[in-house]
Amino acid sequence: MAVGGSGSRLAPAVCGVKAFRGRVDLVFGPAPVAEACDAVISGARARRSGARFGPAIQDVARFRLAGSQNSIAPMKKLTDDVWVLEGFPPYAINVYLLGDVLVDAATRFAAGRILRRLRGRAISAHALTHVHPDHQGASHAVCASLGIPLFCGAGDADAMETPGLMMQKMRPHWLSRSIGGIWQGPAHPVSRRLREGDAVGGFTVLETPGHTEGHVAYWREADGVLVVGDVVCNMNIWTGLTMLREPERIFTPDPALNRRSARRFLELRPSLVCFGHGPPLADCSRFHAFIASLPRDT
Repeated sequence: MAVGGSGSRLAPAVCGVKAFRGRVDLVFGPAPVAEACDAVISGARARRSGARFGPAIQDVARFRLAGSQNSIAPMKKLTDDVWVLEGFPPYAINVYLLGDVLVDAATRFAAGRILRRLRGRAISAHALTHVHPDHQGASHAVCASLGIPLFCGAGDADAMETPGLMMQKMRPHWLSRSIGGIWQGPAHPVSRRLREGDAVGGFTVLETPGHTEGHVAYWREADGVLVVGDVVCNMNIWTGLTMLREPERIFTPDPALNRRSARRFLELRPSLVCFGHGPPLADCSRFHAFIASLPRDT
């Protein structure tokens, strides 16, 4: 890969490295991968300005990407029988373990990292909040590797089993089209089509359509733990800043229906809210105030 010379030659090199950085799943990968890619980009820019490129190459080698799994942080326990499988950047795309059930699976590039973190644990099933590419990406690989069944909302099951169907259902937009095909995992048979009131991993299924037709949330009444998927987010995907937000309209076919689903949570009074994107939240007053402030569509 040529990285020196004029700006016109530099740009493709930098873009190539950034593309590689995305394909190793920046949003759910070990930090050294991202850091190594940054080293290449920095080195390319340094060479453009006349600096020596050698040190940047040495920096890349120093990360030893093949052994980077040793730096992956373990699962983080949030409360009894609830863990989050942390990625990089932290909380960008969340994967949870509820008892012995894995919930969501990030992008298809996350399979190896998810499986390493689950090593030594008995996993009985894999369930989804919905089948967008950043939630079902590694589902096929995880289910096939562990020999476990896949559950998802009844309204999303056909999209999980039919290649390309979920992408067809999403609003046309350059961002979803560009990253969706890269992140999306293979189709996989759905063993159980979840409906309101079903039990999964000690949690109760709540049907929460809008972001997708078959989106579901998981609620544990005993201690007030709520896994909301993407009904509400706690991160701005454009800036990475922590904040309560509705899911982006470009990924949400029916925002009005999604708001109605969110208002279901006002009755629950959760003690801990776990999001598909963003850190968990124990401040129920903020969560409730945000939902109460959502516009009511007539």
